[in-house]
Amino acid sequence: MRWLRYLKLLILFISAFHLNELHAQETILTGLKSNEKRADALLKKGRLKDALELYLYTFERKRKDELNLKIARTYFQLNDVERSVEWYKNFLLINETLPAEDQFLYAESLTSTGSYEEAIDWYTKYSTENPADSRSLAKIKQLKDLTNLLEDSVIYEIHPLKINSSFSDYSPTYYQNGIVFVSNRERTDVLDVNSINAEDRQFYQTLYYSRFRETNEGLYEQFILEEPTVFDKQMKAKYHEGPVAFFPGENKMIYTKNGESDRKGSTLQLFIAERQNGKWIDVAPFPFNNINYSVSHPTLSTDGKTMYFVSNMPEGYGGTDIYKTHYVNEHWTKPVNLGPEVNTKGDESFPFLFQNKDLYFASNGHPGLGGLDIFKLKTLSTSNEIVNLGYPVNTRYDDFSIALDSLGKTGYFCSNRTRQPDNDDIYAIEINDEEPVKFISGTVCFANSSDQSNSTTQILVEATVLLIDKIRSDTIAQAMTDSKGGFILKIPYPGSFRLLTQKEQYGSHQINFVVPKRKSFQQKHDIVLVRRWSDSVVDKNHSYENQ
Repeated sequence: MRWLRYLKLLILFISAFHLNELHAQETILTGLKSNEKRADALLKKGRLKDALELYLYTFERKRKDELNLKIARTYFQLNDVERSVEWYKNFLLINETLPAEDQFLYAESLTSTGSYEEAIDWYTKYSTENPADSRSLAKIKQLKDLTNLLEDSVIYEIHPLKINSSFSDYSPTYYQNGIVFVSNRERTDVLDVNSINAEDRQFYQTLYYSRFRETNEGLYEQFILEEPTVFDKQMKAKYHEGPVAFFPGENKMIYTKNGESDRKGSTLQLFIAERQNGKWIDVAPFPFNNINYSVSHPTLSTDGKTMYFVSNMPEGYGGTDIYKTHYVNEHWTKPVNLGPEVNTKGDESFPFLFQNKDLYFASNGHPGLGGLDIFKLKTLSTSNEIVNLGYPVNTRYDDFSIALDSLGKTGYFCSNRTRQPDNDDIYAIEINDEEPVKFISGTVCFANSSDQSNSTTQILVEATVLLIDKIRSDTIAQAMTDSKGGFILKIPYPGSFRLLTQKEQYGSHQINFVVPKRKSFQQKHDIVLVRRWSDSVVDKNHSYENQ
């Protein structure tokens, strides 16, 4: 291992030289440009850590509000939300408020640190100044009703994999009785300074393979994996290798890596490779690659002819959006953006298409618990309903990159919930999504007086009963009362609801209730609409039946 220590020393020497160069090149490289301007330029190039170092260096010598904000923003981009909050609080010690852009970033950082009440205040301020941006209102609604997301659900069982390293391990994909994943863990099989990223002094991200452990009966234990090995040492990505998707037969794949034509290695592109004579050989780039923006994170349909991927190409809705393309007549069609129902002003990433019907993806733009959350869209449905998977899959940290087996009952996802710097881990997930029965029922009657002893009730036929999702303000089910005034509504999912009963000329009545995740739910209401001197309504039965 002496050579590895030598390599680390060499890397540290190069890194020290690199950082000293940043501080010393005022006159050599940039003439009259200030450190702050050079840091701005580094930020635009995506060299966040180098930019931050210069911002901090400059702030120590020239303390000013704008630098304080730039440091807070850069920490946010580096996903160090605790330090981002710290620098925003420093700014607010001597300033009453924040610029509009920073109000939203500060609210996002507060959400990711679990300071939900304070986050609501800053989302509200941002929304007041930016009423056209609907993100804040959606996030406020979600944060005001976290019961559904925070409730510990028995649907999911999760645990971290033993193959995780102290570096980033993420983006698992099923492959040949095992998984392929991405990691920048230390390597002992290379002695090449070009394998090290000079910016963070870590190995470039590489594809690894880990096989399921085989039992004596010839079966495979999915959650017990063997020691990972480099997926293919012959693959020669210049910088990073990233997420991969395999075509049917697993002898062809499309994967992410830095574009070879981009000498700065700043954009990600997709490449198609085939397995030939035991080696993976690049055969074609994805035709819509572009060195001016990234194209990455592929996922394929079961026949390999539909692909979803992520890009920050122009005319999108936010930072990174999800796109869709089809393979027709041996050509990929022009990518189509999934639109504002899926893509937000934030970042959508790591799509996973399950059995051609459910599209899972990560987002920090849709309302959630903080950071990236995992969501599900039913692609075959016309409702475009997007569901947050909730706790314990999602937390206030980054949770992303889910992959499920063909039955959808087991799989993997990734998270940085341990909050170790630059350390994403892979978690196993088991799903029992057979929800217990949940419904609400009752009868609707009418009375001329609220004094039941002096009033005769009349059964109301064809009264309208609406089940309304309080968070989304959407009607999700409705019924008309039958010949006996009865109704029953099935509740499709847990959450906060309103039951609205109404009939023209007889009045209306509403009941608010919460449906839990973990158990069956039944409520029965005998509702009496009352007209005395003025229209009013009562709910005669106040006893609830929860099972």
